[in-house]
Amino acid sequence: MKAKTKILIAAAIIVVTISGLMVMGISNFSGRMVTIEAVLASDGKLDEKFLRIEGDLVPDSTEWNAAAVELTFQITDGERILDVYHNGFQPDNFYEGVEVILEGYYKGDGLFVAETVQTRCPSTYEEDVRTQE
Repeated sequence: MKAKTKILIAAAIIVVTISGLMVMGISNFSGRMVTIEAVLASDGKLDEKFLRIEGDLVPDSTEWNAAAVELTFQITDGERILDVYHNGFQPDNFYEGVEVILEGYYKGDGLFVAETVQTRCPSTYEEDVRTQE
């Protein structure tokens, strides 16, 4: 086999491998956006799947264990409540009523294990009344 043919075959293998890894990475970490209602009603269909979910922080539900760097809290959609566990630090603006965006895995029995916890700053999404005058 000629050297040029070997180089072309090696290049094709590299391109196919990189493409495959990119597709797998995107599908595994893109996180399907779901509602609290859908998660709780999934009957195991969403268990162990990487998900994105949003909800409001339930007042007085936050427990922080600094020694273990563990955060537990609850989020709600106004009707349903979902328990959340996060092994990591809590965001700076983590206070009652803030909207929380989670990425992680639903473990069933009403428990969501969050790999990332983000909050939305309400002031970022409020209109500036001065510009409306």
